[in-house]
Amino acid sequence: MRSFLEALEKEIIVADGAMGTLLMAQGLSSGTPPEEWNLSHPEKVREAHRAYLEAGARILTTNTLNANRIRSSEWKLNVLEINRKAVQIALGVSDDRAWVFGSVGTLGEFMTPLGELSLEEVRDAFREQVSCLVEAGVQGLILETISDIKEMRALLMVVREVCGLPVIAQMSFSADGRTVTGSPPESVCISISALRPNVIGANCGAGLDDMLKVIQKFAPLTTLPIVAQPNAGIPFLEGDRPVFPATPEEMAESAINLTEAGASVIGSCCGSTPEHTKAISKALVGRKRRVRDVETGVKLSSRTRWVVAGDSRPFVVIGERINPSRRQTLSSELSRGITKLLRREASQQVEKGARCLDLNVSIPDTNETSVMAAASIALEKTSDVPVFVDSLEPEAIEAALRSLPGRSVINSVPCQSKRMDALLPMAARYGSALVALAVDEKGVAGDSAAKIDMLERILRQAERYGLGTDDIFFDPAVHTLAVGEDHVRETLEALRILHERGWTSVLGVSNVSHGMPKRSLLNASFLAMAMEAGLDAAFLNPFEERIRETVLASSALARDDKLGKRFSVTFASVTDEETFPGGAAFAERGAPRSIEQVTEDTLPQEILSPEIALSRSLIEGEKDEAAKAVELLLRQGMSVTQIIEGILVPTMRGIGERFERGELFLPHIVLSAEAAHGIFTVLASQQKAMPEARGTVVIATVEGDVHDIGKNLVSMMLSTHGYEVIDLGKSVSAKDIVKKAQETRAHIVALSALLTTTMPRMREVIELLRKANARARVLVGGAPLSADFAKRIGAVYSPNAVEAVRTADELVKR
Repeated sequence: MRSFLEALEKEIIVADGAMGTLLMAQGLSSGTPPEEWNLSHPEKVREAHRAYLEAGARILTTNTLNANRIRSSEWKLNVLEINRKAVQIALGVSDDRAWVFGSVGTLGEFMTPLGELSLEEVRDAFREQVSCLVEAGVQGLILETISDIKEMRALLMVVREVCGLPVIAQMSFSADGRTVTGSPPESVCISISALRPNVIGANCGAGLDDMLKVIQKFAPLTTLPIVAQPNAGIPFLEGDRPVFPATPEEMAESAINLTEAGASVIGSCCGSTPEHTKAISKALVGRKRRVRDVETGVKLSSRTRWVVAGDSRPFVVIGERINPSRRQTLSSELSRGITKLLRREASQQVEKGARCLDLNVSIPDTNETSVMAAASIALEKTSDVPVFVDSLEPEAIEAALRSLPGRSVINSVPCQSKRMDALLPMAARYGSALVALAVDEKGVAGDSAAKIDMLERILRQAERYGLGTDDIFFDPAVHTLAVGEDHVRETLEALRILHERGWTSVLGVSNVSHGMPKRSLLNASFLAMAMEAGLDAAFLNPFEERIRETVLASSALARDDKLGKRFSVTFASVTDEETFPGGAAFAERGAPRSIEQVTEDTLPQEILSPEIALSRSLIEGEKDEAAKAVELLLRQGMSVTQIIEGILVPTMRGIGERFERGELFLPHIVLSAEAAHGIFTVLASQQKAMPEARGTVVIATVEGDVHDIGKNLVSMMLSTHGYEVIDLGKSVSAKDIVKKAQETRAHIVALSALLTTTMPRMREVIELLRKANARARVLVGGAPLSADFAKRIGAVYSPNAVEAVRTADELVKR
């Protein structure tokens, strides 16, 4: 049998289907983890693998999706033995007719700052499982059903450290086209492709059409083979079993559509059976891997945004203001571990048009690595654009690359052996892009030929680590005009050469005016000339209106803004006599007149009223600032009811509305909810009279399901909207849930499930509530659920935590 990688080059490969739902059909109870059957019912697992093999699957996936130390903490089983046994079973069936891939899934908890898991805890848990699977003899690894870019990046780096086996990396997307943590397919594709798995794609998620849309967005952004493994539709309950409606014929038709969209590894996920795999295999006979057109240029991402620079695409402004040099307040804050000004600078630069941010925290006599690590976390919480990590210390750069969730940029790699040896392998290891700088041990290159020569030498070294022109911003390095105008002309000529070659260029534009008067005028004039010469990106101060106007005007006259549409929209209401204020964004908008008008960058914190300060702190997810504002309001005599009903609830409602409009994503909701939860802690510690709760909610993850990310978020959101929430935790029996609902006379019982095998437990809770004549209405949520499923079992469905609050309000009113 040919190796997997050889087959992957030309063929379309069929993978197997679901394991958990198939074992349920063989008698697996809804509260038992499928992985446990590797030990107690190995013959059933063996039969499942054999059925998929006979159906045409050429990849057999081990029954180990949840078999890591964190997800299995409540199983009271030997998780390593489960992994070893699973590999043994699959290898025994494969008979050299299929490749056995070890399945590794999510840990089920968020990493910091969204959750409590540290990077090292995540790495240790994954290393343990991956090492066990590799030692047991798997022929590849399939990383699947993961919804957080940061977790997938950590897992991929562990895999590459442990082994050199083929790796398939799959993320899961919801019906809205994003992961649970708000990442669109483009951000996922760019971030994960940079770490060079052998195959990248998606599994699980919503329906067949939703999967097709995800693959269509992956296709133009990666040269890697693409995998697609959709669910067999959206499930409903039939008796005590979840039923997935997609027929084998529908899955086969979907498989053809997915290959036409660019996928070359096709399998299936929840609800699928060997019959589905047989139909898929038959439909794909004779089909060849489609050759895709992939976009060129340097691709960057954050958790929720992506940028492609170069090849005459929209100009990229890189905000340069997060730099403590000659900025005493910023320097003082960072050296004391405070990131308040940094966060404000970040959000305001993005508001003013920066599509990326440069992060420089170099301060004399400080531990730059520690400061960089803290600053990276602060940026992750505050900003959603890609980051250029700017430092002379390799350790500080690595601290940022380890923490940031997307594909970042090392700024910079000069033509100096020591720096190239330290930073180029780091770029390859973390999947980062880099800025190649035309500076060597003797200094800045003089003429254009010398500049290009230095950049070519950096490129040749980068290619040794698998990096190419689409991973590099080329900076020909401009000197100040004070040393002579010839150098400026040579820089412009170097930009023209880079543009002709299709290499993506970048400059620190303000260097040209160093030591000169009228710096803003010189910067803007040089920027216009550089953009005409082909400059693709620049480190700029987006607060300078002259710079902002120059970018827009030059884009309209010489670049990508066809017919000046962006220019016209931006300046439609501005006459020649009007001027734009330079500086903070609030000057352009005016002060907010009410809580509802507050946004995270409306006003600087120190000049806000306490009411507005509290609202803004909630929006930014700043627990400490929110606590200070609450304490000040209490000292000024505001009542607890006024704080909750007049500030907290309206602000959280506004955050929810922005979430539904797609302006904010799950990370923002998590951090805002945590800040709001902290406010209640402050109020309780002051022994103030709390207002009467809107209603009582008993919430739990149903028995057999240890996933509680969504449940925890709903719990926080309900409590911050005035509900008394009694959280029973995860894997809670129907009997215990109903008992607590009766004891507390709960208005609502909220149930969560992520596993299709545990969905029937929800019906059990509802039936017991009816028998007990309990008054509680039932609210359900979780990835495999739908409104139709909820209606069938007598519950009300909520797709997310924000909607859960609105639904709870309606249920309590009835």
